[in-house]
Amino acid sequence: MQALFVKIALFLLSGVVFALGLHKEVQKNLSLVYSINVTAKQTRQYIQKMLTYILETLTIKFMPPRLFAKIISDQGLAPLHEALSYGRGVILLVMHAGNWELFGCALGRFGYRAAAVVNNPRHDKFISYIDKNRVKCGLEIIDINTQNMYRACFKAFVQNKIVLIAADTGATDSDKNITLRVLDKDLPVATGWATMALRARPLVLPVFNYSEKRRHEYIFGRLIDPANYADEKSLLTDALAFYAEQLRARPFEWFLPVSSSEVKKTFGQLHK
Repeated sequence: MQALFVKIALFLLSGVVFALGLHKEVQKNLSLVYSINVTAKQTRQYIQKMLTYILETLTIKFMPPRLFAKIISDQGLAPLHEALSYGRGVILLVMHAGNWELFGCALGRFGYRAAAVVNNPRHDKFISYIDKNRVKCGLEIIDINTQNMYRACFKAFVQNKIVLIAADTGATDSDKNITLRVLDKDLPVATGWATMALRARPLVLPVFNYSEKRRHEYIFGRLIDPANYADEKSLLTDALAFYAEQLRARPFEWFLPVSSSEVKKTFGQLHK
């Protein structure tokens, strides 16, 4: 039933997006972000994929347990288990790519002690609904607007918990103004997780989400021990190199090009 609802809603929403001409802006954003020529067909496929992820996220609470079991069983979690074996907690670094929400919820459903760091606009009913689904799946919520992120995360690390943090948000909010070469462009990057990692020394494990042939897939990067790094920039460089590699291989999985405001914030003067 849930799958049928997603298909019907996808058909209707896709029609609205193209009828309003919003696809043209998305196509422009994709070309800017990746410095490639993006065709109308690729844009259509990208928009449909992003809408599918959104609809799946909205209907997570209706998904059967076997779907979450499939996500966990299909993905070798050996890197995550290795990270947890150190007993220092884990920063599970994610991107807004693929359906990262399903992976986090699958971990919660199967008993992994995990928390998600979020930056939720206050009084936003849509985000509030998403958070309720996350909690129902077994995830704890660390909202930086209502909690001290560092204190809450340090407490989680002491308890050897997994903390999910997005690597591709908060860059323009940083007061340190660190830029790195990403996708052949000098871009601002979020520093909060790196600062925290150097202080608390949890293991850092990057993961990239994507879908292939209607299957949700995940690939882990190299396990990173912050104890081996002297500063934030070197730690950020190593972690983000993994994501740059994944984005080049799978450019139509990242959510950022959907939002012109986010593209403008991140790519600054490159956005015309």
